[in-house]
Amino acid sequence: MNEENKPILKRPIENPWYLLATLYGELSKDSEQNFEIAQKNRIAWNRWFAKALSAERRDELLKKGFPPAELEPFSPVEEEELAKVFATRSGRNNQALPDPTAEIDFSYTIFDRQSTFDGFIFPNKADFNWATFSDFAKFGSATFSDSADFRSATFSDGVDFGSATFSEEASFHSAKFSGLTFFTSTKFSGKAIFESAKFSGFAFFISAKFSGYGYFKSATFSDGADFRSATFSDGAYFGSATFSEDASFHSAKFSKGA
Repeated sequence: MNEENKPILKRPIENPWYLLATLYGELSKDSEQNFEIAQKNRIAWNRWFAKALSAERRDELLKKGFPPAELEPFSPVEEEELAKVFATRSGRNNQALPDPTAEIDFSYTIFDRQSTFDGFIFPNKADFNWATFSDFAKFGSATFSDSADFRSATFSDGVDFGSATFSEEASFHSAKFSGLTFFTSTKFSGKAIFESAKFSGFAFFISAKFSGYGYFKSATFSDGADFRSATFSDGAYFGSATFSEDASFHSAKFSKGA
């Protein structure tokens, strides 16, 4: 891609979805308040989207062990208070909360500090296309109920998708992973696309479950890759993939063609 065609990246503070995800503050290096802030942000995010969940989807999440309190929609009074907090966070009194039924748009956004989406629910399509994460990114146990688009995303300091659930197609086409990358025990129900993805650090796919097709065409693993005990139920394709260091598929299971 030449300079003229490079995408214009957005500062996170300009993105209303980022403001909602960090409603009670951003995380700081080694801060003792990080856990509390992350928890308050997650609960606010999940309860805001709970109003858009169908009864069937809510029951599915509850059966998977999701905390009932985080699937309780805000009352009208609580929603008014939430709107005030959001307006203060954005610095604009007329800034409305994002539509909980709309596509969740983090595309072209620069995440310039540690970002955590641990335990977040994404009931609608989640678009992280061309997003750039400068610090470690956390998506542990996140639930993506619709498609997830991480095409050309850059993870400069590692990322953790451990135990995350992707119910529809998940695309990491041309994504760049530096540092440690964790997809340990991640569940892919739809097609998982890692075509042309570049892993500069060690990549862990231990016990990952690919119920849909696992597509790793032309993926590059510059450091080690660990697919131990991974399950591929609908086939896998690693054509033209490059493994420069050790690659382990010990106890991996392929139910269809590989």
